[in-house]
Amino acid sequence: MSVTKNTSALIRSTFLDYFIKENGHAFIRSSPVVPFQDPTLSFVNAGMNQFKNVLLGLQKPTFKKIANSQKCIRVGGKHNDLCLVGHDTYHHTFFEMLGNWSFGDYFKKEACSMAWTLLTSRFNIPSHRLYVTYFGGDKELGIPPDLETKEIWKSIGVNSKHILPFGMKDNFWEMGKTGPCGPCTEIHYSYLDGPPTPEKVNTANPLLIELWNIVFIEFNRRGENLLEKLPEKHVDTGMGLERLIAVLQGVKSNYDTDLFRPLFDVISKVSGARPYSGAFGAADRDGLDTAYRILADHSRMSAVALSDNMFPDQNHKLRRIIRKALVTCERNFKMKDNAKLLGEVVNGVADILSQAYPEISRNLNKVQMIIRNESEIIRELNRSTAKEWKKLVQQDQRLSAFTGVEAVGLVPAYRDLCDSVGEKTGNLSSELAVRLYDTRGLDADLIDDLASALGLNFDRDDFDNKLKKFKQEGSKSFSPKLDFSTIWTDTLIRNSVPLTNDSFKYVYEREPPLSASQNESTQNLCYTFPVLTSKLLAIMLLDGSESQNVCLENDEVVLETGKQAALIVNNTNFYSEEGGQEGDKGTISVFSPDGEEVFSLEEVAIEKVGGYVFHFGKLSVNKYMEGKSFKLTSETKANLKIDETIRLAHMRNHTATHLINAALKEILTVSCQKASNVSHESLTFDFSVYGASFYEQEASKLEKLVRKTIASKTPVERKIVSSQDILSMDDIALLPGETYTDSEISVIEIKGEQLFSKEACCGTHVMNTGDIGAFCITGLKSQGSNLKFLQAVTGQTAENAMTEGKEINEKTQAISNKVKEYLGSKNDGSLLSELDNEIQNFKSELNQRSKSASYLAVSGASSILDEISLELKKAARLHLRDALNSEMREVIENCKENFVVHFLKCSSELDSTPLIKATKMCPNIPVMIFSYTDNCLRGRCTIPKEYCEILSAEDWMNAVISVTDATGGAPKGQDPKLVYLMKPTKISKDAVEKIVDNALEVAKRVAEKNFT
Repeated sequence: MSVTKNTSALIRSTFLDYFIKENGHAFIRSSPVVPFQDPTLSFVNAGMNQFKNVLLGLQKPTFKKIANSQKCIRVGGKHNDLCLVGHDTYHHTFFEMLGNWSFGDYFKKEACSMAWTLLTSRFNIPSHRLYVTYFGGDKELGIPPDLETKEIWKSIGVNSKHILPFGMKDNFWEMGKTGPCGPCTEIHYSYLDGPPTPEKVNTANPLLIELWNIVFIEFNRRGENLLEKLPEKHVDTGMGLERLIAVLQGVKSNYDTDLFRPLFDVISKVSGARPYSGAFGAADRDGLDTAYRILADHSRMSAVALSDNMFPDQNHKLRRIIRKALVTCERNFKMKDNAKLLGEVVNGVADILSQAYPEISRNLNKVQMIIRNESEIIRELNRSTAKEWKKLVQQDQRLSAFTGVEAVGLVPAYRDLCDSVGEKTGNLSSELAVRLYDTRGLDADLIDDLASALGLNFDRDDFDNKLKKFKQEGSKSFSPKLDFSTIWTDTLIRNSVPLTNDSFKYVYEREPPLSASQNESTQNLCYTFPVLTSKLLAIMLLDGSESQNVCLENDEVVLETGKQAALIVNNTNFYSEEGGQEGDKGTISVFSPDGEEVFSLEEVAIEKVGGYVFHFGKLSVNKYMEGKSFKLTSETKANLKIDETIRLAHMRNHTATHLINAALKEILTVSCQKASNVSHESLTFDFSVYGASFYEQEASKLEKLVRKTIASKTPVERKIVSSQDILSMDDIALLPGETYTDSEISVIEIKGEQLFSKEACCGTHVMNTGDIGAFCITGLKSQGSNLKFLQAVTGQTAENAMTEGKEINEKTQAISNKVKEYLGSKNDGSLLSELDNEIQNFKSELNQRSKSASYLAVSGASSILDEISLELKKAARLHLRDALNSEMREVIENCKENFVVHFLKCSSELDSTPLIKATKMCPNIPVMIFSYTDNCLRGRCTIPKEYCEILSAEDWMNAVISVTDATGGAPKGQDPKLVYLMKPTKISKDAVEKIVDNALEVAKRVAEKNFT
């Protein structure tokens, strides 16, 4: 085997070409590592993930024979390789899985034959180094040994001593506790020279490794000991590319291949560390080779996950890997700028993998920005936790698997565990785990990892159930009917009531303008939402009781006006809350078989539980049926009419959220949608930004982009696609963690000149961006440096907000002009207070109007008002200086005693009074000055040294304080004999004159007694 010819790129393409060009397989590119349609996974961890619905029988395959190279990540759960990464030759967090599939086409013989031919004839691997295994049967399940596969291998020419049987653990593949499964056959490669060593197969010997697994899916597990045959048989194979490359490049470690060696060179060059030597275990004395392997591996995983639109703040495991890589850069490779080293290694990853996965290089700027942002977060966390965590690790080495920066609450969480979990029990209870989640901010995966590291038994399934219940209890106030609908759902299922078909929520039309010259505005838009006639299936009364009040076909129920009820129909056009969009409102009219209206359900609200759509509302009963029994029959019909105004507002606002998301991608290098909420009144959009700011300037750009796209009257298209179609789209926006309908997924596409939007979305939308009408941002808030909360309105509400904004701008300009005119003229300060009051009153008004007016107008006005307030304060200080100088000069000139006691009349006009300056104007005689500003009386007295033996400043001021209920004290570091203060004391304007007169009288009396 030639090392130079067998590059990783060539090996990958040889595999694909063999199946695609020589054996008629279709190529399906790798899906993103973000799990789609599978909330049970943190990452795509196997080649079969994107074909799971095909194997489950939920989806028809696009092709019968498929081959690809799938990006995979394993960092936890059943397939947790993290603790082994860097310490052995072949475990990785990110790896590529080469695979070929047959969905009801070929089976065992063809699969084995193609695999053997590829390895021995195309890749020229010596057959004596290969061992194959097959399923040896299971007596408990009643499954005999897979002798068919054994004979197939014999017929191919495999040495019988190299064909080995194994049991359920090694040679029976299962997707989960239930679902498709079947026996598998594995191909192992031996690096060992000499006589055959079949006894070393499946013993975790690093020199005899599993290379390829070929699964024959022919059963469906229905229970613990129940397997049934599938109608079609499938083949699912997987071969780790990294292991194959090591074999073909003649090395015994995956890290010695051209997938990793160039990364080691980058690390050494950037950090100045000694070159990688390939030492393992005790031979790696300084641990640097292990650090090389960890950093290279984690760089690959980070680059792939981030380029696939996964974000650290949405995936704890990804954040942990990035942070561990950054910590490795700093601790092991002595790089203070840890992001620089990790970023350079990620560039190396892009050079190696982008030919196969172009999205890595395409999103490289975004990847680098997120890495830099994570580095800044770590730096902040280290300031507060580094020393403390280091001590904990020294005390408990089990914590060494963590960096200490996984979560802010990790340190107190560990202490909680030590306090609450005894060594004897060895258990982490679900109750404590929920407490760590709620009070310490640890997410479920981190709790699981921490329990595992500490050797604690932790029932993840029980925790997940209790956490779900905890979240439901926290949201019960928002959904008081949920308990009823959950109980009723069980009753409906037991009685075989069909699930609700709610596809009619998308049935509506848009009528064009009456004439070509007519202006399409939000006022003359005409959307028609047809009344839907459905079959009434169930009536439930909301009077505190439970299932006995479920009226099904041929049951009777007593109807009373004003009672709360819920209806189930076979078809509905009401939209139930999903994807952030609130549910519809409306009315339902129910008719007898002869066509007479029996009752109606008013103020209808919607909840969807388990496929049933519950229509809640208030009964309005025909006077002839009031208080009488009504029999529900198979002929009972119901007319469903949604509130068109509310629905259209939902549609406008939901389409606007898509435009906001598209605009953010235009403005920012990296942004991540966190959540959105669409009501008929407004919309909110929560998002994270990385390495950039998003304030008024960016909000203005976003608003302009959205408005231009609205003005362009771009069509809004809805397309129905399959999940397989979704995975083949480059330009589609998917919300991480969101689960979409399995069979039919709606994709909303807007191809505007300014903005392009393509999102999987179950919501309702206008058919043209022009139908949104006006658009206006009404709020922008921040939580920390990254998380932003944007609020906006559309249609008439937006026009109203813009009108308010215009009024605010005009009033702001008027006040600004008035202040400028005042400041530009020779003034005596008489208008200062009046102007300041006008500004403060307008600020209060802005605060009240901020909920309904343009955010940019309110924000801009606030900034201008702050600026002119500063200008007024500057003018006030100048006026104060002049007024103070003038007033004090007059006092000094008219003073007949050798002391001064005075109340500053000018102080009432200003926001602060420089009493120090006033007393300094009388340096040679005792002086006591008072002021009244902001409803506070203040005082200061100073006494020259030659007078303080007669009377100290403290004694003089205390004599005055005794009649004012104030407190006193010397300025910090100053002698109370020389300087003493009356501290600010709140006094009403009505009372201050009398108190000041008393204070002045006492001050003068004491001064006359001592200083004359």
